[in-house]
Amino acid sequence: MNAHSTSTARDPFDYDPLAYLPRTEIMRLPKRRVIYDRHQTSSRIYAVVFGRVKLSSTDDNGNELVTRIVARDQLFGESALIGDCPSEAAVALDSVGLFSWQISDVEARIEREPRLGVALMRCAAERTTSLARRIHVATAYNRPERVSIALLELAASLGTRLPDGGTRLLALTHQTIAEYVGTSREIVTSHLNRLKRQGLVRYTRKHIDVYVPGIESELLMQRTAPRRRIRRDHLDPQLADGPYKLSHASASGGGCLIDGR
Repeated sequence: MNAHSTSTARDPFDYDPLAYLPRTEIMRLPKRRVIYDRHQTSSRIYAVVFGRVKLSSTDDNGNELVTRIVARDQLFGESALIGDCPSEAAVALDSVGLFSWQISDVEARIEREPRLGVALMRCAAERTTSLARRIHVATAYNRPERVSIALLELAASLGTRLPDGGTRLLALTHQTIAEYVGTSREIVTSHLNRLKRQGLVRYTRKHIDVYVPGIESELLMQRTAPRRRIRRDHLDPQLADGPYKLSHASASGGGCLIDGR
């Protein structure tokens, strides 16, 4: 027997929590419906069937920061496994359909199928890494650069490839992008208009088309000072060949993908 034949290949579904959770009745909610927040906490885990969900946190001064935008086949609400997370809110960005599971049922399934627990831990680790990267971006880059990086992240996690090489996002308001970046709506509008004039984005009321290679190139060329030069190793290596080049998997938005992972 060949020595290599004794190695065990992992099932690609090992790390997909949805492979171990049963399909439930679809919960259908209208756009802007609050799913949970500090006033209406949740004891469930959710998966998006269609539409998008905005997750956000609010600081003590009432400022809202979008932590994730959750798309089809992605989970959210796992923080309920460790108790309430009163600062987190989940709101339907579109009309959405959701699967949901009581935390007690998920815990019972983990006891019967430990790989579900491993899959959930992997998703949690990916999201922790994502948030750490976003903290780095918030401290290392100026606000227009952060808007460009946010577009690349959102294109990777939510976008669909176009024949002309662009990546299409369903429409997001400038206010939502501003809350994702941690800046003002005016700065987002100004920077998007500049990118539009350069042919790097196109947007309508229904969608935003992001031209990833062009925005990558612009980020890499920008220098506000020698010490602030954009470096490839500061951008997400998991989206390389180029720093934010989309893989087929990331463009589809499946699995545990979040913020470009």
